Amino acid sequence: MHEHMFVESPNVKGAVAELAIAKAAAELGLPVYLPLTEHGRCDLVIEIGGRLVRVQCKWARLIREKSVIYVQVGGNRSTPNGYVRSVYTREEVDFIAAYCSELDRCYLVPIEEAEGHYALHLRLEPAKNGQRAGIREAARFELRGAVAQLARASAWHAEGRGFESPQLHQWLVACELASERSALATGTSSAVSSRPSSAIEDATNHLRAADLARRTSN
Repeated sequence: MHEHMFVESPNVKGAVAELAIAKAAAELGLPVYLPLTEHGRCDLVIEIGGRLVRVQCKWARLIREKSVIYVQVGGNRSTPNGYVRSVYTREEVDFIAAYCSELDRCYLVPIEEAEGHYALHLRLEPAKNGQRAGIREAARFELRGAVAQLARASAWHAEGRGFESPQLHQWLVACELASERSALATGTSSAVSSRPSSAIEDATNHLRAADLARRTSN
């Protein structure tokens, strides 16, 4: 799917992105909720693994010979002192979701990755200079995989797990933070079991082994 010529207005692009992300989430069987009032910082609320998370939707496009997905996260707002750039914080949203029309794919980035940034660059290909530090691989944030990790992460607490995979740990922490915020808002307890079920423990051990094999081969 390619970007259509009639999609030019930022407002139209934002609406298309929001609809595409909501559709993709619904196709994964996730309940999707819309705010009743306007001018809030989140566009959607999505239920993942029994947790409600606040999602800001963004239009994404390809740059650098279509090797990078560019997501403009921040914006500009008018103040008495002129225009200033605004960015999102973890107090406002839990995730940034991006839709790339040229790829017809959706991505879900935890706010911990995006907080304070005006733009995000998700790489479809490795950097030509071989750089790996600070690189965000687009595959890490594809919606289906991100949702699967979040749903799996909701079953137990982060303390003492000692995961070798920064990617998995990042999603676990983000999911638990979202749960805590939801619990504070509803006045319910956010406590979850500190011990994983046997199925989750098996999955965890498999992920650890795969991660160890990957790091050993590099």
